[in-house]
Amino acid sequence: CIHYCMSLVKTQSLTSYDLLKTFAVVFMVIDHIGSYFFHDVLWFRSVGRIEVPVWFFLVGYSNSRNIPTNLWVGAILLIIGDRIAGRPVFPLNNLVSIIYIRLVIDYVMAFLMRHPVLFWPVNAVMLALFLWPEMACEYGVIGLIMAMFGWVMRRKDQAFAVKGLSVASYGVFSFTAFVATQALIFQFQGPELNFMVAGTGAVMFYLWRFFKPCEFVLPAGGLSRCFARACQFMGRHTLEIYVIHLLMFKITNIFLNKTEFFH
Repeated sequence: CIHYCMSLVKTQSLTSYDLLKTFAVVFMVIDHIGSYFFHDVLWFRSVGRIEVPVWFFLVGYSNSRNIPTNLWVGAILLIIGDRIAGRPVFPLNNLVSIIYIRLVIDYVMAFLMRHPVLFWPVNAVMLALFLWPEMACEYGVIGLIMAMFGWVMRRKDQAFAVKGLSVASYGVFSFTAFVATQALIFQFQGPELNFMVAGTGAVMFYLWRFFKPCEFVLPAGGLSRCFARACQFMGRHTLEIYVIHLLMFKITNIFLNKTEFFH
């Protein structure tokens, strides 16, 4: 099985995208373990929060706005899985959020670049009303704000046309918006809150100061090469990993709930 998985990745380079997505996948699984199996242990959700900005940042940072068929299929499968598992369909899953952000972000940013005086007021209104879109799909406007941070990072020259806007200022705004809304939704307190704020801050700082597209040559052999290949695989099959592990968690949840019922 491991040999088969590794054979799916043929290239001899490891990219910064691979490493970033591998980090996000690991923490995403931790988050979902808490969501599905340890509802009362907030540490899982606190730890899992720090990976969320990565996905939306990359949507905005990317030059592509394609919505491949497998993204639609994954979103629909997860909706069906929620129905079968007896879980609420709304808010719609994260893949739906990514689809809608890919569809609207360039139009939103083009409008705000043409009317720069509206940039900060529009962002303030989005943040103030975040709970309404949150009920429709996961992360709602907060996901859009994080994607806009990625857009600003990739297109600095256009963003600087807005008076008072810089990568740093919008990074601070998006970071504050994210941690404030997540603290409100999950009611984090004490150590869980501190970890979520510090961890998210570290991730956002990395995205601002250090992340850029680049490639690294794979190690010649040994554990380093195995680790690099694993990162390649996770970084380039994030959609499949996301859908498959969530469907497995939903099925397991059904079985566990039935077992509890019979006991």
